[in-house]
Amino acid sequence: MKTPQSDVEQLSFTSENRPLFVYSYSSKGFPDLNYWLKHSLPHVPSYLLSLYDYEHIIPSELISTADPRIRIWDSGGYETMFDSTCKSAMRKKWDENTYVQTANRIPKNGLDVLVNYDTPCEPGCIQRQIEKALDLFTKVKGVYTRDLLIHVPDNIDPYIFAETLSPYANEFQIIGLTEKEIAPTWAHGVYFINRLRLALSALDTKRYIPIHIFGSYASYLPFFLWYMKKK
Repeated sequence: MKTPQSDVEQLSFTSENRPLFVYSYSSKGFPDLNYWLKHSLPHVPSYLLSLYDYEHIIPSELISTADPRIRIWDSGGYETMFDSTCKSAMRKKWDENTYVQTANRIPKNGLDVLVNYDTPCEPGCIQRQIEKALDLFTKVKGVYTRDLLIHVPDNIDPYIFAETLSPYANEFQIIGLTEKEIAPTWAHGVYFINRLRLALSALDTKRYIPIHIFGSYASYLPFFLWYMKKK
């Protein structure tokens, strides 16, 4: 399945200017989210916000087209997912249509990265996830970079995963994965990321595909960089 690319802009990501650390804000982790946004958002070099929070919580005046920073707009799935850190049943409306409407409403600055609407309850079929994500991307207008978040099944081989992505490589700019799903421990996660980077580099895509890890791998960066140098 091919999707239109006329409004999609690819940010200049290369292996030389990575890693990029992004400050993440979520109502799930910050009950007083707007307080933290007001006092810290002006001082961070790049940041991630949830489309769910922008729709239901964040004042629109905090977000501007004049903002010159990279901004990642997460899908809203994390905020609406019920787990041990989210015991409240009072979640507001969030579905595919609301996602598309909100993504179209954000004041885009030309450096926005949009994460697809994801379905973590159905991690099995990667191809179905990809095609669903690309279809929704076509409904969002404006200039933005596509961040394809995929929920992978347990013990997936990075090379098989890369081959599955290959036919769609020109239809997204970033591949996203969650820290908890790629491996049971951080050490296994580092190993997985390294193998996936090698697998993506072996594809005939003629471009560098960044890997976006949703989670907290920053504390493991020194070991990760040491491991990569060994390779």
